[in-house]
Amino acid sequence: MAPSPGRAAQLSFIAALAVASVCDKAGIDDRRTKLKWPNDVLVDGAKTAGILLESGSTPGGDLWLAVGIGVNLVASPKDMPQSVTHLSANGGHVDRETALIQLAENFDDWRSRWLRDGFGVIRDAWLSRAYGLGERCIARLADETLEGQFADLGPDGALRLDLDGGGRRYISAGEVFFPSSDL
Repeated sequence: MAPSPGRAAQLSFIAALAVASVCDKAGIDDRRTKLKWPNDVLVDGAKTAGILLESGSTPGGDLWLAVGIGVNLVASPKDMPQSVTHLSANGGHVDRETALIQLAENFDDWRSRWLRDGFGVIRDAWLSRAYGLGERCIARLADETLEGQFADLGPDGALRLDLDGGGRRYISAGEVFFPSSDL
């Protein structure tokens, strides 16, 4: 049986942890590598990797899922709206082949933990590296913009936003920006 779309989306957290492990192994201090909800990996606040999940239904009704991961190893795009960087600019040293092998091994390790122990272990590890946790943020959704504090992740990975006017919302999809930075 194929996983539900919500459960399949948890693979983006697994992918982010796998990339963070590549950064660690490349020699970047783990305190410098942060994970920005829902799908970016940052080094010193600048984007160094992005993750994209694509899914759809097979003719038989099962879910297919592709996880795309891009890591800036020795170069990064110019003229981006947000700060971007690459591992070598931050003292990280890893070649493409080694990074690919490490990424695959790390992804498999985190995925195995997820299958064995559930999302809680992934959630906890992700939160230990969360960018902006406890900070004010803006969440742009398909039909509205919300402002508040990034307070936590729900048990399914949704971002818990404590709203400025009171109340709480769980965000499953959208863009999150932190006014204290350009991300």
